[in-house]
Amino acid sequence: MQLMNHSFPLFPLPQYVPPKLVISRDYAILVLLKLVNIDYYGLTCYVYITLDLKLW
Repeated sequence: MQLMNHSFPLFPLPQYVPPKLVISRDYAILVLLKLVNIDYYGLTCYVYITLDLKLW
């Protein structure tokens, strides 16, 4: 099963996370994993957040 690209039409969580929370990457990932509670979406969100932080 391939991971989805950067399109999350049903996944508005990255926009929902406040900028202050995104600054600390590990804490943001933990919060997102707790909010999602689904391993597959957690992994895709993890990749999305890390790539997004590198672009900042």
